[in-house]
Amino acid sequence: MNETVSQYWKSCLSRRDFGKVSIAAGALALPILGRSASLSVVSGEKIVKNVSFLYRKPEFSHEKFIKYWVEVHAPMANHIPNIRRYVICPVDSYPEKANDPGPDGVAEVWFDNLEISRNFGSTPEAKKWAENSRTFIARNMTVTVEEIVVIAGLDASLR
Repeated sequence: MNETVSQYWKSCLSRRDFGKVSIAAGALALPILGRSASLSVVSGEKIVKNVSFLYRKPEFSHEKFIKYWVEVHAPMANHIPNIRRYVICPVDSYPEKANDPGPDGVAEVWFDNLEISRNFGSTPEAKKWAENSRTFIARNMTVTVEEIVVIAGLDASLR
């Protein structure tokens, strides 16, 4: 995990800003303040997510991109209604021979159902968040998925 993310994590934990947090497979799990950080995990339960692959603007180094994402953009999610969970996954490395280095990070925005996922961008808070993303994100590819939990694994307490 890069130094910026590590420092941010320590800061969050010391201030207890984000409540229950976890690092799972290099991802930063940022439960939304004032909302339950846990979902019951039952085999076959569906979770709806928007998964976005994010590419930085040319004027941002990878490190500057991650710092802005973690310190400025991510906390804005706390003010958006109907987000169940927000997880950011900064990319630590790329394949050595890649012509296109790929995304700088992957974001997951969790929702209770597909309808909420489709409509969450209509609130003033979500519009402000989207506008802010244009500060540091050159392009992204977002897909909506329904996660089906087959094996709960170690991160089950946050689902």
